[in-house]
Amino acid sequence: MVLWFIFTVVRKLFMLALLVALAVGAWMIWDDPALLLDAWRAVSGRFDSYA
Repeated sequence: MVLWFIFTVVRKLFMLALLVALAVGAWMIWDDPALLLDAWRAVSGRFDSYA
């Protein structure tokens, strides 16, 4: 029972840390025009390779 509780808490903390990391990364890309342009080129380059 204790092991299950510890696993559940660790899993929730990991998901929270992942969401925070994604939010910080998105904010950094949005806030820096050079990073935003690089991200746009990377994403559009992926889709151009399929066409």
